[in-house]
Amino acid sequence: MEQSSVTADDKGNLFLTPQGGTPRRFVAMGNGVFVDPREGDKAVFRTGNDGEITHMLLGEGALERLQWYEESIWHFLFIGVALILFATAALGWPLAYLFRMIRRKTSTTAPAYYRVTAWFFAAQGLFLLVMLGATLMSLDKWEFTYGMPQRMVYLLLLPPVLSVGSALLVINTIAVWWRGYWSGWSRLHYTFVAAACAGLVPFFVFWNLLGFNW
Repeated sequence: MEQSSVTADDKGNLFLTPQGGTPRRFVAMGNGVFVDPREGDKAVFRTGNDGEITHMLLGEGALERLQWYEESIWHFLFIGVALILFATAALGWPLAYLFRMIRRKTSTTAPAYYRVTAWFFAAQGLFLLVMLGATLMSLDKWEFTYGMPQRMVYLLLLPPVLSVGSALLVINTIAVWWRGYWSGWSRLHYTFVAAACAGLVPFFVFWNLLGFNW
């Protein structure tokens, strides 16, 4: 959730820029050591077996180099899309059902089972993401230094249930398309909701392993 970028100018100075913060300048001192002339903090780089830089070591800790697909922008994008899909299913489907009841309209015949199961797991996914965001915002990040906070452990009980639901929704999606239920747009929306549920499973695998190993 907190990332920094490291850039260099043509004079060999490094600039460490926290996300949304002010850049810090580091001057080369030789032997791979850089120093912040204003604060006196030193920085060095750690390399892996292949010679590629893996970490920037500072006085107060270390920064790990990320691959492009590990950057937070992609995670936030996925979460944003998933939240929209879950909200349209968990909130939109019941409202659409009430609207049809009032107008006495019917859609292409389909067992309620398909909508109900998707609604249940979409609501669970929506609850999980909202509560995860609220929990992380209320936690001090240093709490993770001493183990997985108990509130996080409770939340991590939900993803295993969601993984079972995702497998079920994949089967349901195939059946919905095979039998031609609803309109094409409705089937497509159903497919995206199922895909969002399935996408949360690997997203939380690391958190579950970390939570239950600690």
